[in-house]
Amino acid sequence: MTPLGVFGLCLVAALVVRVAVLQDMSSAVLSCRWCATPAVIKADVPYLVALALLFAVSTLRPVRWWALLWRVPAVMGFWLYVLDIATMVQFNSRFMIADARIYLADAELAVSVLDQAPLSVAIACTLLVALSGWWWIRISPQHALSRRFGLTGAALMLSVAGLALLLPTPGYVHQWALENVLAANWPTGIDERYGAQNLGHLQTDPAPYYCTSTPAHRDNVVVLVLESWSPYHSQRWSGLNDWTPRLDRLAGEGTWFSRLHAGGSTTNDGLVSLLTGRQLVLPFTPPTQTEAFEGAWRRAEQALPHALAARGYERSFLTSGDLSFTHKGEWLSHIGFDTLQGHDTPAFDGLARHHFNAVEDAALYEHALSFLRQRQRSPHPQFVVIENVSTHHPFVHPDTHERSEEQVFRYMDDTAADFIEALKRDGFFGNGLLVVVSDHRAMTMMSREEHALLGRAAASNVPGFILTGEKGVGEVSGLYHQADLMPTLLAHVSEPPYCHQSPPRSLLNPDDTWPACVFHARGDQRDLVNVFCPQGQGVIRVDGDDSRFVRASMLSRPLKRDLLQRLARERQ
Repeated sequence: MTPLGVFGLCLVAALVVRVAVLQDMSSAVLSCRWCATPAVIKADVPYLVALALLFAVSTLRPVRWWALLWRVPAVMGFWLYVLDIATMVQFNSRFMIADARIYLADAELAVSVLDQAPLSVAIACTLLVALSGWWWIRISPQHALSRRFGLTGAALMLSVAGLALLLPTPGYVHQWALENVLAANWPTGIDERYGAQNLGHLQTDPAPYYCTSTPAHRDNVVVLVLESWSPYHSQRWSGLNDWTPRLDRLAGEGTWFSRLHAGGSTTNDGLVSLLTGRQLVLPFTPPTQTEAFEGAWRRAEQALPHALAARGYERSFLTSGDLSFTHKGEWLSHIGFDTLQGHDTPAFDGLARHHFNAVEDAALYEHALSFLRQRQRSPHPQFVVIENVSTHHPFVHPDTHERSEEQVFRYMDDTAADFIEALKRDGFFGNGLLVVVSDHRAMTMMSREEHALLGRAAASNVPGFILTGEKGVGEVSGLYHQADLMPTLLAHVSEPPYCHQSPPRSLLNPDDTWPACVFHARGDQRDLVNVFCPQGQGVIRVDGDDSRFVRASMLSRPLKRDLLQRLARERQ
């Protein structure tokens, strides 16, 4: 068979695989086996036809430089398509060039995650590499197409693409998964800066100061950040599954939040919101030029660790993952942590490693308990953030190596609950406060039941609760954000009067919290921001001076204008 024939078969096979993958993921959501197929064909066939045409042109002349001129972009486009399918299988997300630039900066760690892929994926990738080499090398006169045959084939392929575009496809909440990989990576208005006229409207008078007179507490504070914990895992938060029963029970002993929103769709996004008080970070850079923690390095002296340092706290960050990945350790040090411990902590020497070079959660919590016991002798109060890794996608159980989301989260539930129970036995809550919160919703398809229960908020709602050693207030149904942790803790530990330039927001004192709207930077369409308000919700398309609401429900025109200006200020 000629290289063109092989290439065409590979394109068809890749399309079949993508349809099968999306149908397998979405059948439970749509309750219909082939409902997504027309949308995939409509989106992908024109893209694949374009690749086939490029490859066909490469065969019109039996000259190596001519063939390579057209064949290289065709094969690269095919590889982009395959990588997108692999990313969907592994992470329930799209292959975004912006993300690849960040996460592939550390090739070893990236490979450690990909190692969790099934053997069939590795075999398929190896075969594709071999085929790619064959396509480039196998260029000879006998495989050149006649002009008439080439024109006829091109006309047929363009006809197929045109018919595909005519397919009717209903709107779908997961439309981001159905568009082709080129459209998913197409530039948006996210890098458009605001003009001088718009920025002039943002120069408002200084915000008034708000002061509280709550007595200062010198509590030790532990923040337990649980990777990918989502409402649908929990009976308490959704009723859809009962995979975290022990954490659910512990949450009932304290104060838990049923409408807590994450700032974004990644761990880094969650850490930025929790530790800097910023609801989102949307830098003015093209996605292909975005660095890790882009836009989160400014105003470091205003971050929570620096602010707690000024109040006499020692600040520590403990994780089982590699802190060099995405420059996380560098950023954490920049915002004020004086102790950082990651995968290379001596306590983890000789232990089995998993993705991100991490040891299992049980070992992390054992080390964290030892660390906290040692710090009891310190004259300074402690602020300790603990970040687990075992529940990171692709959900491989650290003990049994079973690939099961349910079993991995049951493991997380047991190990995290054991840690909290050990804190109780150690007397931590005599002068301690524990915050348990997820970093972001899991990278999985949203089910029909989840969407029916939470609507648009399903992409950003995360579980979170606080234990203080005293009986909490139970469920708090008010609208909150991860960014509310910072004002909560500063008001709790500061000598009165504690004054700040934003209305009071407190996870500890819900009755004293002023209502406010919250933002969520979406991971599926990077130029869209979800907005949730007590009176309604909406979606903003970010495009510099042309930023606008593309959907809105129960939001007045003045409120929408104020929200657009607030989003612009958040991005400065």
